[in-house]
Amino acid sequence: MSFWAKPDSSVAYYLTATDSAGCSATGAPVYFVTVKPVSINDQEIGQLVNLYPNPSTDQITICFNVKKLEIKIIEFYNNKGQVIHRLRTNEETIKLNTIVLSKGLNFYKIYTSEELLGHGKFIVK
Repeated sequence: MSFWAKPDSSVAYYLTATDSAGCSATGAPVYFVTVKPVSINDQEIGQLVNLYPNPSTDQITICFNVKKLEIKIIEFYNNKGQVIHRLRTNEETIKLNTIVLSKGLNFYKIYTSEELLGHGKFIVK
């Protein structure tokens, strides 16, 4: 028996056998899946972080919408995946001159002290 599952919460799978007379029996769990999320999806990060303007020319502003969010590191990447700038902060609003970034498509990752919080992308003209 094989199956593919991608649950979003922890789950146990049971096997139920049914004979030709319609009698069935369910045994103990035969397969456990434990889900431990390590980050949030892009839709949720949009509710926590606001980066503007996008596209930008001279400066970007990053606003964190949760006061108790302990941001430790924000990493900026170019379109080759290379880290081009790194910030350490606990501020609620950050203004960054785009001269330290690459022209074109840029990516960012935001980390708390324990995990990757989320990621996104923006354009520098």
